Amino acid sequence: MFSDYDLRRLGQFRESVRDLCNRAMVKQRPLRISVDLFGLESTELKGLDEDHLRAFLVCLRQFVMVGESVNFYSIYNLLYAGCESDDARKWIRHAREAWKGAFESSTGVSLDGRVFTANEIFDVLMYGGIVHSDPDNVAVLDSMPKQDHSLLRLMLLHQIYPATLHALLLVDQVIRHVEESRVDEIPAWVDE
Repeated sequence: MFSDYDLRRLGQFRESVRDLCNRAMVKQRPLRISVDLFGLESTELKGLDEDHLRAFLVCLRQFVMVGESVNFYSIYNLLYAGCESDDARKWIRHAREAWKGAFESSTGVSLDGRVFTANEIFDVLMYGGIVHSDPDNVAVLDSMPKQDHSLLRLMLLHQIYPATLHALLLVDQVIRHVEESRVDEIPAWVDE
């Protein structure tokens, strides 16, 4: 089962998920996306507050970074190894697939002949100025028109935002059942 240290890490993960969900971008859902693919108007994200996006991404980063105590895969491995319920494991695997789909999908956006995957978009936006200014990522952003920055944000919001929240909230619910010693009450997994 889980040691006291493991339970503290799981509790810390739940606290971090609650913190992420308390970000204005998640709570207020102020996104209205308007895109003109034919270039008649500039591409824009209406209603997206840049500070809300930054706060969300900075908070999300702890789940992505290897070595962080609440890294998604680290918590996944801990939870999967410690749960004896087949249904809990199936829900956890589903969460992992959603997480992987967010970052490892082959779907991308093509800008000026270069295709950016979701993971590359996350890196360019995070390390091109939000968390720190990596010269390579800053150069990528500087080399493209400002309207393409909006397309990168759109891709991030379309693919990473919903899938990561979905995965984090699923794992959070499994952990809640573990903390309350109610793993046997986890709903049965329905194969699709």
